Amino acid sequence: MGRVLDIIFPLECVACGEPGTHACAACLASVALAPRLFDDGGPRTAVGFAYAQPLVRRLLHDAKYEGWTCALDPLETLARRWASKAGGIFPADAAVAAVPLHPSRLRSRGFNQAESLARAVASATGRKRADGFLARVRRTRSQTGTDDRQGNVRGAFLCGRLPAALIGRPFLLVDDVRTSGATMGECAAALRAAGSGPVHGFALAWGSGLPKD
Repeated sequence: MGRVLDIIFPLECVACGEPGTHACAACLASVALAPRLFDDGGPRTAVGFAYAQPLVRRLLHDAKYEGWTCALDPLETLARRWASKAGGIFPADAAVAAVPLHPSRLRSRGFNQAESLARAVASATGRKRADGFLARVRRTRSQTGTDDRQGNVRGAFLCGRLPAALIGRPFLLVDDVRTSGATMGECAAALRAAGSGPVHGFALAWGSGLPKD
């Protein structure tokens, strides 16, 4: 339904009402970077914006829970902005991969917003994408708190056989929101088990309050 509404109703900026886009360039530019670097046992993860920022929160909600594809372009704009500043802290040869959705959730939503963000990160940093190897093999319940996140996602991801060119190569995992780091950690474990090199993380926003897939 969200994708149908994108077409039927004229777009306007959710922050200021400017017609023509779901979030105008001026409002996106006004979103302050709030960078954090998480290095607490999981993948070293760079995150650019606070989820508490109203426009960031609204865009992520509209994409994930309303199915509004019009929110993807603004999210990619924010991702490119953050990647252009933070991309240099990761290996230049890192392959970019998105945290995957379970197939049933992908069918119901129609897209994976993490893939859109991964596309933006790859284009902004000149890195190659390596999607299609990592899969979510168990559908996890939505997580709204921090309790037992690790148990919720344990064993939920599997990496298929990596081609020779990716064996030992570093990866840059991309997700929308970094909360406890459990999802990134499980994805990284699956990639390393398949023979990847070190796995790093890149997320658009940090904080709590948004249910995780």
